[in-house]
Amino acid sequence: MIEMVVEILNEIRKLNERELLSYWIKGEYEEAETYWKLAERAKELGLPGGSREHLQETR
Repeated sequence: MIEMVVEILNEIRKLNERELLSYWIKGEYEEAETYWKLAERAKELGLPGGSREHLQETR
């Protein structure tokens, strides 16, 4: 596991500024997409905070 983390970090260090920024933005987008899906699922289940209005307020 640690070897894999070290390998990933070594690959990230090879990226130039533009590639690094793209990598970070993609990660942020994927995280936002995950939370959006969780909020949609909460809405389907009728859980608090699962309304579309709430989603728009927190973006």
